[in-house]
Formats: sequence, C-alpha cells, structure tokens
Amino acid sequence: MTGKPEAVASRATMGEEADGAPASARALSVRRAALPPALFVGRQRELKLARAMLARRRVVVAWGLGGLGKSALLRALLDKPSRSSAVEVRATQGAGLRAIVGSLRAAWTGESTVPKDDASLASAVVELADARGATLIVDDAHTLKPHALEQLLLAFADYAERSTLLVSTRERPSMPSLAEQILRLDPLEAKDVAALVRGCRPDISDAGCAEIVQRAAGSPWLARCLATGDEGSSTSIAAGLDEPSLRTIEALRWIEGLVSEALVDHIAEMPGTARSLEARAFLDRVGDQLRLHDVAREHFAKTSRPDPSAAKRALARIIEQPGLAATCTALALAAAVDDRETLARLVAARGASFLGEGLAASAWLALSKLPPDVETTFRLACASKSGLRPAVDWAVSLAAPAEPGAVIAWAECMHHSARAPEARGALREVARSTSAEAPAAAALVSRTARTEAEALDALEILNGIPAGAGMPASLRSAAMSRALIRVGRVEESIQHADDALRSLDTESAPSRELVFLLFSFYVNVGRFMSATRVKAKRPELFDPITMGAPEQFDAAMHALETGDMKSAAARIELLRRRTESHDAERFLLGYLQFRRAYAAGDIDEARRALRDLYSLASKRPDFLAWTRIAAIQLSLLERLDPPAWQWPSDLERSRGHERDMLEIMERRARTARGEDAGFEDIDVPRTAIDAWGWRARLEAECRSLRGDHTGAIRCIRSAVEEARVNNAFLLELELLETQGWVYTKAGDTSATQRTGAELEALAARAGLPRFVALGRSFTGQLPASAILQPAAITLEPGRRAVHLATGRVVDLGRNELGFRILEELVRGAGRATKEHLVRTAWGSRTYDPQRDDKRVQMAIRRLRVLLEQDPAAPELLLTTHDGYALSGPATCWGDVTDA
Repeated sequence: MTGKPEAVASRATMGEEADGAPASARALSVRRAALPPALFVGRQRELKLARAMLARRRVVVAWGLGGLGKSALLRALLDKPSRSSAVEVRATQGAGLRAIVGSLRAAWTGESTVPKDDASLASAVVELADARGATLIVDDAHTLKPHALEQLLLAFADYAERSTLLVSTRERPSMPSLAEQILRLDPLEAKDVAALVRGCRPDISDAGCAEIVQRAAGSPWLARCLATGDEGSSTSIAAGLDEPSLRTIEALRWIEGLVSEALVDHIAEMPGTARSLEARAFLDRVGDQLRLHDVAREHFAKTSRPDPSAAKRALARIIEQPGLAATCTALALAAAVDDRETLARLVAARGASFLGEGLAASAWLALSKLPPDVETTFRLACASKSGLRPAVDWAVSLAAPAEPGAVIAWAECMHHSARAPEARGALREVARSTSAEAPAAAALVSRTARTEAEALDALEILNGIPAGAGMPASLRSAAMSRALIRVGRVEESIQHADDALRSLDTESAPSRELVFLLFSFYVNVGRFMSATRVKAKRPELFDPITMGAPEQFDAAMHALETGDMKSAAARIELLRRRTESHDAERFLLGYLQFRRAYAAGDIDEARRALRDLYSLASKRPDFLAWTRIAAIQLSLLERLDPPAWQWPSDLERSRGHERDMLEIMERRARTARGEDAGFEDIDVPRTAIDAWGWRARLEAECRSLRGDHTGAIRCIRSAVEEARVNNAFLLELELLETQGWVYTKAGDTSATQRTGAELEALAARAGLPRFVALGRSFTGQLPASAILQPAAITLEPGRRAVHLATGRVVDLGRNELGFRILEELVRGAGRATKEHLVRTAWGSRTYDPQRDDKRVQMAIRRLRVLLEQDPAAPELLLTTHDGYALSGPATCWGDVTDA
C-alpha cells in the first residue's frame, strides 16, 4: 500500500447523495437511525453537543461512519454548507502530514513544496484550511501515523479560526494522553467526572465524590468548581443548588447556559474576573437590559409552565437560602408563577443584595409584577446602584418623586445629568427633614458635592443632624471626611475618616453606604492599606459582576495603584464596555486608561487617553486639574516641556487638595528643566499619602539640584517607606525611580545599583516593563535611552488583541494559546525558554524536548505569520539558544494571566 493520500477537492460530501432523495429528508432519517451510538470521543449521542464542541475546538472525531452518516454529520455541524467548502483527504497506510500538505497545496494552490518539520506541516494544514474557511475531512485516519494525527489535532484545536477538521475513522483512535485531553468534551460520563474530581482532590471521600459527580451533571468545568472550592464554598453550593434550584436555573438558560454558569460561578466564590466579563457579555448579547422581562416571559411561554403549587413549595425552600443563585432563582420563579407576595418579600429582604450591575438586569424580570409605587422605587434603586444606562435614562425622564427613598435613588441617578441642581435641591429637603431617610440623604449630599460651596452646604447639613437622629456616628464621620477634603481641610478629613474606620472595625456588618464612602475616600488620598481594610469588611460588595459604576471606578483605581494589574484590567474593561454617555464617567474611565498606560510606559496609548481627557475638560472646568496633572506626567515621561496653560480663576477657589497636587506637578515640570522651583511653601499633611509622596519627589529633586544629596536621600527614602506601609505600589515605584536618579547624581554607584535591582524586581512582578527598564538602567544592564522606546507590542487581555508599534492591531481571537505565549514573554521581561512555555502556556507538568519543542516551534511560527511583516525574517519575535525573546519593550494593559 502506498503512503500517499488521495486528495479530492470539492467532493460532494454535503449536498448530494447517490439515491437522489431530498437532502433534508435524508438528514432527518439519518439522524434518527443511521448514526452509530458511539459517535464522538467521550461517547456523546446528540449532534447539538457536537455543534457546541465544534464552535469551541473545531475538531470532530468520528468512527464507524459511512458516507451517509458523514454527510448528515456535516449538515448538522455547519450552518450553511456549500459544496466548495469541503475537501476530503483519504489517508492510506502509514501516511504522514507531508503527504496531506502536498495534496492540499496541489488541489488549492498548484504548488508542490512542503515544510520540513512536523510542527510546520501541521500549521501549514491549518493555514491552508483557514485561508478558504474550509472543512477538512480526513477519512480512514486510523491508518495515519499516530504522531501525525496528534500534531494535526493539536494544530486545529489551538489555531483554527475559520476552518473545521473532521477526522473519520473505522475504529476508536488510540492517541497519547495529550490528544485525549483536547478531545474530551462536555458532558463527561460519571466515571470520567469522578476521575477528574479525585485528581483535583485526592483526599475526598467516596460520598463527597459521588455528590459532586451528581451535581456536576457531566460538566468538567462545574466538577472542577465543586472539587476545588474551599469548605465554605462547598457548603454554600450544597445549600444554594438544591434540586428545585437546579431545575429552575436550567429553565433560565436563555443563551447557551451562560446565565446558570455565571450564577454557579458566583456562588462557588471563585475569583474570576474573566467570568464576570462573560456574564457581562451575556447581557450585551441579549440586548437592551430593559427587555429582559419580555425575553424571560417568552421563554417560559415556550417551555412547560411550572406547576404553581410545586413552585411555591420550591420557593419556600429557595428563598431561605443565602447567595446570589438562590436569590435570582427565587426572583425568576416567582415572576413565572405570578407570586407577587414572594416578590414583595424578596424586594424587602434582599433588595440591596441584587441592586448591582449584573443582578439589576435580572431584577427587571419581576418589576411588572410589583405594585406601582414599589415598582417605581425599585426601578430607581436598580438604576442608581447599577448605573445601567437605559435605566438611568428612564429615571432622568421622571418628575421628582415624593417618597423620600425614591428621592434618594432618583437624585443619585441625576448626579451627572443636566438636572443635577434640581435633584440636589430635592435631596437637601429630605436631608433636612425628620424622615428615616434623612441620614442616607445627608450622606449622599456629601458624597456628590463637586464644588466648595456644595461641600460647605453638606457640612452644614451634617452638623445640623442631631445625635440620636438615626445616623450612625461612623456614617457621619465618613460623610464629614468627604465634605472636608473638598474644602481643603485634609488633615481634619483624614481624622474623621480614621474615626469612622475604627468604628467600622467594631461593626459585624457595616452598611453599603458606609463601606463605599470610606473606600472611595481612602483611594482618593492614597491610603490604600486603609482602603483594603475597608474592603475586607464586606468583600462581597466588591464583586465586579454586582458593583455599580461609581464604585467600580474606585475599585479599579485601587487595583491599579496597588499593583493588581489583572484585576484593574478586568474592571476597566467592564467600564469601557458600558459605553456611558455622561461626561464624568467618561472622564474617570479616560483617566484610568491614562494611568494604566503611563504605568506600563505605553506612550502612544497615554497620548490617546490624554487627548480624550482634554476633549472632556473643554466642556467641564472641574476636569481641568486632573487633565493638567496627566499632561505633566506624560511630559515628564517623554522628557518634554508640558504645554503652556493658565489656571482658571474658578479653579483656584475650589478643591484645595487637587490644587496642591497640581502645584506640585507644575513645580516638578520646572525642576525637570534644571530650575529650583522650591518646595518649602507647599504644606501637605503626611497622612495624605498621594500628595505627600509627590511633594517628597519635588523636595528630593530640589535638594539634589542644590547639592544637598544627603537631605534629598533622607527625604526620598522616608517617602518610599511610607508608600510601602500604605501599599501604594505605583507610588513606591515612582519614588524608587526618583531615588535612583538622586543616588546617580550623588555619585553613589552601589546604592544606585541596589535601587535599580529593587525597582526591577518589583516591576517585573506586576508586569510593568517601563519600570523594569528603569531598574536595569540603574544597574547598568540597559542604556537610559532604551527606557523611552515605544513598546514593540502591547497586549490587551480583555479583547485578546496585540497592539504593534506600527499602529497595527492584531486580534488573536480564538488563538488563546498564542496569546498566553505572549503573556509569558511579557511576564519574563521579554524572554522565555521553551521548557518554561510548555509548563506555563500549555500547563504541562512534564517536558519532553523531542515532542514539546516541536509544539512550541509550531506555535511561534503561527504567531510570526500573524505579527511579523516577513515571518521568514522575524524582527519582533526572535529565537534564542534556549527559547524566544521579544526585540523591544513589551507592555500589557493589566497583569498577565496566571499560567
């Protein structure tokens, strides 16, 4: 038997059959009778599972199929098959990838040349199929060399974007474990789930394993969640997902089960910003959040309506369970059976727990079942807490409500709208009244104050609330701190905030208003360790999927400034996808994007963000201070003079804290030109870490210019320790940068090198290449001029996109493996060995050079095709003696994902 396969292009494998019967009738009969019971690896029996698997992996393996069964399979898997989109390659005994590539090139391009190594051969097959969006059918694949089949499967599983591989065999293929793992699909059989559970938790009991197998329902993802959760998570899962809950969640699978997966994710309490993004993507695909009620009602109309008596019995059990899954399940089930009494109980008992962004959308399911006054109040609460744009727009169109609770929610919605003065007047009336909502209204008056006059008004209202009027002392202190800092009384404001924090430590369950008031205050003054303490009191409030927009901004800034780039990137991506129309939210998002680009050293992205800030500041004078601060930061980074600018007179009369910080940055810009701008007349309290750190940099630079190196070193080292104690990570890096320059000017080479090594180690941990380059310049490993080189590549994890220095953006899309490889290169400051890539990007516990080096070569070759102008002469992704390296600095918008 010859080893050369026969390639048949445009074979009639999708639309024609020998008997001439209509294709639809034949497909129906084949689906019922002709398909063998063991069709796919993993022994799935339904074609819809094959379709889902195909969308995820683009690899289908079937055995025991004749031509008729194969045709029915293709019709089921492909939406609109055309005859020209399929190519069949019939393998013969001992054939390898070289023969397949040669056949495909001869059929499609007329060429006969083929690559030399197996990795390149497999990649070439994918490229040829992707170029035409083709379905490649490898028939009689059991006759191929096992190694060739494995390489082909790996290539399609990792890289295929438009093409499909259908491997047809007469017997179940026997392949190495790696290929088996790729082909193992949802759902698994019980014994496979049990093996997976025991692999995750070897010490689990038989009873515990059996329970997880039952609840996982064949899903390896859910089995891992259940098996790897801590004791508390396992208990909450068992409590929140009883049989009625599971049945109801199953009924809510509007789009491919994303809803139930998001709920199970949350109740499993697994850290997963990616899953929060997935839940957000689900909301986007559904469309207008205000129509979710209609979507659910239509769904229930198409499915069997729950029996009212059985549903009420299930509700009686579910409503007593804690957690997000039980709350949403009860909400949807009560709406489905028109149980208004239960809906009212849910709103009264758990309203605060599902007013976040993700759950507010689900809450709209029940709104038309509520009494009109309760419905209006609840809609306003959802709008104010979640920031859902359609909900806020609806609230803006309303007349001022009369009920005090509704006034508070309405005023929060109006905060950034043109009706803000009207809402603030209504809110002040509630705050000065004797109603039970007066303390909450007073706290909101303080939190939303934007000018010095508004802050003074808030202080007057807070001081006018008598003791014992229902406003806790901790909430009063937190509100006072927010108002005081607006009028420049920084030390007094921090004293009030610290008093509130001490009171917070004695409370078992502090209110949402108190937590976010304190958290926002400490983030804005750079007291990040205190902010972390506040966050630890109610961590469930900081879940990205349930947080509203105002709190999400503060949480993103906290993550960014403390060096948690991964969390910051996920939160910024969530905010970016909201497409808000309010200038204030757009400005906050723009400043976050600027700060992230500045930290990473991505000058081009920082310039784009700064342009957006200037555009918004032209409409709102209260944005000018931070826009100017950002402009000076970028000019110092580029070692250029900042653009000329004159302070508006109204800015000088407001916001003392911001004015101090802007004055510091203006003087640092003058110091960078060699001018002693002075620092003695700037009085900033040490307790305001951000302003104190900036002032320390100015003082050290001025003293260094005067030749007082001892004083400069003493000042900057003290500031570094203060930033470290307060977990101000980015500020610590900036202070270390100044410390390195001070030591350099003092001529202390050994101290300069020690500072550089410390800076490099800290920056590498967070994936910030600009500071890594700074550290290396201080240690003599890198010339200082290299620090300002534009990034060779910039990774954007949220979109899985790569921004090149040329301005081109490459969307890796389904090429998750390639993106992980680039992340590992960024993590390693531009270098990675082959063994390291195999163990991290592939997640392999072992390393076999003969097998794994070819896999890495194939992956790198694929990346070079996508990124390089000439893949044969790479300029970006270079080969080293033991691995690969990037030719220039690399950045990542957010921390690289864990391997």
